[in-house]
Amino acid sequence: MKKLVLVVSAIATAVASQAATVNWSVSSLQDASGNALNGGYAYVFTTKGANATTVAALTAALEAATDAKSFQSALSGFTYMTALSGAVSGGSQGVSDVLISASGLTPNTSNTKLFALITDTATITDDTNWYVTGLSGGAKTGASDTALGAANFTVPDSGSHTASNWKAVAAPEPTSGLLMLLGMAGLALRRKRA
Repeated sequence: MKKLVLVVSAIATAVASQAATVNWSVSSLQDASGNALNGGYAYVFTTKGANATTVAALTAALEAATDAKSFQSALSGFTYMTALSGAVSGGSQGVSDVLISASGLTPNTSNTKLFALITDTATITDDTNWYVTGLSGGAKTGASDTALGAANFTVPDSGSHTASNWKAVAAPEPTSGLLMLLGMAGLALRRKRA
Protein backbone atom coordinates (compact mmCIF):
# COMPACT_ATOMS: atom_id res chain seq x y z
CA MET A 1 0.00 0.00 0.00
CA LYS A 2 2.86 2.38 0.85
CA LYS A 3 4.37 1.80 -2.57
CA LEU A 4 1.07 2.67 -4.23
CA VAL A 5 0.81 5.92 -2.26
CA LEU A 6 4.39 6.83 -3.20
CA VAL A 7 3.74 6.12 -6.90
CA VAL A 8 0.53 8.22 -6.88
CA SER A 9 2.38 11.08 -5.11
CA ALA A 10 5.21 10.93 -7.63
CA ILE A 11 2.78 11.01 -10.55
CA ALA A 12 0.83 13.92 -9.04
CA THR A 13 4.06 15.85 -8.49
CA ALA A 14 5.22 15.16 -12.05
CA VAL A 15 1.89 16.25 -13.53
CA ALA A 16 1.84 19.43 -11.41
CA SER A 17 5.40 20.34 -12.38
CA GLN A 18 4.74 19.71 -16.09
CA ALA A 19 1.26 21.30 -16.28
CA ALA A 20 0.52 24.16 -18.65
CA THR A 21 1.51 27.26 -16.73
CA VAL A 22 2.25 30.95 -17.26
CA ASN A 23 5.43 32.71 -16.10
CA TRP A 24 6.10 36.41 -16.56
CA SER A 25 8.46 39.05 -15.20
CA VAL A 26 9.55 42.65 -15.48
CA SER A 27 12.73 43.90 -13.82
CA SER A 28 14.96 46.96 -13.38
CA LEU A 29 11.92 49.18 -12.78
CA GLN A 30 12.83 52.66 -11.54
CA ASP A 31 10.74 55.43 -10.07
CA ALA A 32 10.75 58.93 -11.59
CA SER A 33 13.87 59.77 -9.54
CA GLY A 34 15.86 56.82 -10.92
CA ASN A 35 15.71 54.66 -7.79
CA ALA A 36 14.52 51.03 -7.77
CA LEU A 37 10.73 51.08 -7.70
CA ASN A 38 9.27 49.87 -4.40
CA GLY A 39 5.65 49.95 -3.34
CA GLY A 40 4.27 50.20 -6.85
CA TYR A 41 1.88 47.84 -8.61
CA ALA A 42 1.86 46.04 -11.97
CA TYR A 43 -1.49 45.46 -13.69
CA VAL A 44 -0.94 42.86 -16.43
CA PHE A 45 -2.87 42.86 -19.73
CA THR A 46 -2.94 40.60 -22.78
CA THR A 47 -3.27 41.24 -26.51
CA LYS A 48 -5.15 38.01 -27.33
CA GLY A 49 -8.42 36.32 -26.45
CA ALA A 50 -11.60 37.51 -24.79
CA ASN A 51 -9.71 39.87 -22.45
CA ALA A 52 -7.54 41.44 -25.17
CA THR A 53 -6.62 45.11 -25.25
CA THR A 54 -3.91 47.26 -26.81
CA VAL A 55 -1.25 49.50 -25.32
CA ALA A 56 -2.68 52.45 -27.28
CA ALA A 57 -6.28 51.94 -26.11
CA LEU A 58 -5.32 51.58 -22.46
CA THR A 59 -2.94 54.55 -22.56
CA ALA A 60 -5.49 56.82 -24.26
CA ALA A 61 -8.21 55.96 -21.72
CA LEU A 62 -5.90 56.55 -18.74
CA GLU A 63 -4.53 59.82 -20.15
CA ALA A 64 -8.09 61.19 -20.32
CA ALA A 65 -8.47 60.78 -16.55
CA THR A 66 -8.18 63.91 -14.40
CA ASP A 67 -8.18 62.41 -10.89
CA ALA A 68 -7.93 59.08 -9.05
CA LYS A 69 -11.65 58.36 -9.34
CA SER A 70 -11.78 58.86 -13.12
CA PHE A 71 -8.48 56.95 -13.50
CA GLN A 72 -9.92 53.95 -11.62
CA SER A 73 -13.09 54.20 -13.69
CA ALA A 74 -11.07 54.16 -16.92
CA LEU A 75 -8.98 51.22 -15.66
CA SER A 76 -12.12 49.25 -14.80
CA GLY A 77 -13.10 49.39 -18.48
CA PHE A 78 -10.25 46.97 -19.25
CA THR A 79 -9.73 43.42 -17.98
CA TYR A 80 -6.35 42.86 -16.38
CA MET A 81 -5.02 39.46 -15.38
CA THR A 82 -5.47 39.50 -11.59
CA ALA A 83 -3.55 36.24 -11.04
CA LEU A 84 -0.53 37.72 -12.89
CA SER A 85 -0.70 41.22 -11.38
CA GLY A 86 0.90 42.27 -8.11
CA ALA A 87 3.07 44.57 -6.04
CA VAL A 88 6.40 45.84 -7.34
CA SER A 89 9.27 45.42 -4.90
CA GLY A 90 12.98 45.90 -5.42
CA GLY A 91 12.37 47.14 -8.95
CA SER A 92 10.73 43.94 -10.20
CA GLN A 93 7.50 41.97 -10.34
CA GLY A 94 6.52 38.65 -11.81
CA VAL A 95 4.90 35.33 -11.12
CA SER A 96 5.76 31.72 -11.84
CA ASP A 97 3.76 28.57 -12.44
CA VAL A 98 0.25 30.06 -12.61
CA LEU A 99 -2.03 27.42 -14.14
CA ILE A 100 -3.47 28.41 -17.50
CA SER A 101 -7.01 28.18 -16.11
CA ALA A 102 -6.20 30.67 -13.33
CA SER A 103 -4.11 33.04 -15.46
CA GLY A 104 -6.97 34.82 -17.25
CA LEU A 105 -5.32 34.08 -20.60
CA THR A 106 -7.11 32.19 -23.36
CA PRO A 107 -5.77 28.63 -23.65
CA ASN A 108 -4.19 27.31 -26.85
CA THR A 109 -3.56 30.76 -28.38
CA SER A 110 -0.47 31.53 -30.45
CA ASN A 111 1.49 34.80 -30.34
CA THR A 112 -0.04 35.92 -27.03
CA LYS A 113 1.75 39.01 -25.69
CA LEU A 114 1.64 40.69 -22.30
CA PHE A 115 2.17 44.29 -21.18
CA ALA A 116 1.67 46.08 -17.89
CA LEU A 117 0.40 49.28 -16.37
CA ILE A 118 2.98 50.22 -13.71
CA THR A 119 2.02 52.57 -10.89
CA ASP A 120 4.40 53.99 -8.30
CA THR A 121 1.92 53.43 -5.44
CA ALA A 122 0.07 50.27 -4.42
CA THR A 123 -3.24 52.15 -4.18
CA ILE A 124 -4.20 54.65 -6.87
CA THR A 125 -4.51 58.18 -5.50
CA ASP A 126 -4.30 61.67 -7.01
CA ASP A 127 -0.54 61.58 -6.25
CA THR A 128 0.08 58.32 -8.14
CA ASN A 129 2.30 58.31 -11.22
CA TRP A 130 2.04 55.66 -13.94
CA TYR A 131 3.23 54.43 -17.32
CA VAL A 132 2.40 51.56 -19.67
CA THR A 133 5.19 49.18 -20.73
CA GLY A 134 5.86 47.87 -24.19
CA LEU A 135 4.83 44.38 -25.34
CA SER A 136 6.54 41.15 -24.38
CA GLY A 137 7.56 38.68 -27.03
CA GLY A 138 4.81 36.35 -28.24
CA ALA A 139 4.23 32.89 -26.77
CA LYS A 140 1.67 30.11 -27.16
CA THR A 141 -0.50 29.42 -24.15
CA GLY A 142 -1.15 25.83 -23.11
CA ALA A 143 -4.28 24.06 -24.31
CA SER A 144 -5.36 23.12 -20.77
CA ASP A 145 -3.99 22.69 -17.25
CA THR A 146 -3.04 19.10 -18.08
CA ALA A 147 -1.13 20.04 -21.23
CA LEU A 148 2.65 20.13 -20.97
CA GLY A 149 4.86 23.21 -21.03
CA ALA A 150 4.85 26.81 -19.90
CA ALA A 151 4.22 30.13 -21.63
CA ASN A 152 7.07 32.47 -20.64
CA PHE A 153 6.85 36.25 -21.01
CA THR A 154 9.43 38.96 -20.30
CA VAL A 155 7.90 42.44 -20.35
CA PRO A 156 10.29 45.28 -21.33
CA ASP A 157 10.99 47.81 -18.57
CA SER A 158 12.58 50.70 -20.48
CA GLY A 159 9.71 53.14 -19.89
CA SER A 160 10.41 53.55 -16.19
CA HIS A 161 13.98 54.70 -16.75
CA THR A 162 12.94 58.13 -17.99
CA ALA A 163 11.17 60.53 -15.62
CA SER A 164 9.25 62.06 -18.54
CA ASN A 165 7.56 58.69 -19.24
CA TRP A 166 5.83 58.77 -15.83
CA LYS A 167 2.43 60.46 -16.01
CA ALA A 168 0.44 61.92 -13.11
CA VAL A 169 -2.98 60.43 -12.33
CA ALA A 170 -4.38 63.85 -11.38
CA ALA A 171 -3.53 65.84 -14.47
CA PRO A 172 -4.32 69.53 -13.96
CA GLU A 173 -7.14 70.85 -16.11
CA PRO A 174 -5.94 73.33 -18.78
CA THR A 175 -8.23 76.08 -17.45
CA SER A 176 -6.82 75.66 -13.92
CA GLY A 177 -3.30 76.01 -15.23
CA LEU A 178 -4.26 79.07 -17.29
CA LEU A 179 -5.94 80.73 -14.31
CA MET A 180 -2.91 80.03 -12.15
CA LEU A 181 -0.61 81.51 -14.81
CA LEU A 182 -2.76 84.65 -15.07
CA GLY A 183 -2.86 84.97 -11.27
CA MET A 184 0.93 84.71 -11.01
CA ALA A 185 1.35 87.26 -13.83
CA GLY A 186 -1.02 89.61 -11.98
CA LEU A 187 0.98 89.24 -8.77
CA ALA A 188 4.22 89.88 -10.64
CA LEU A 189 2.82 93.09 -12.17
CA ARG A 190 1.51 94.24 -8.82
CA ARG A 191 4.90 93.71 -7.16
CA LYS A 192 6.64 95.52 -10.01
CA ARG A 193 4.42 98.60 -9.56
CA ALA A 194 4.94 98.73 -5.80
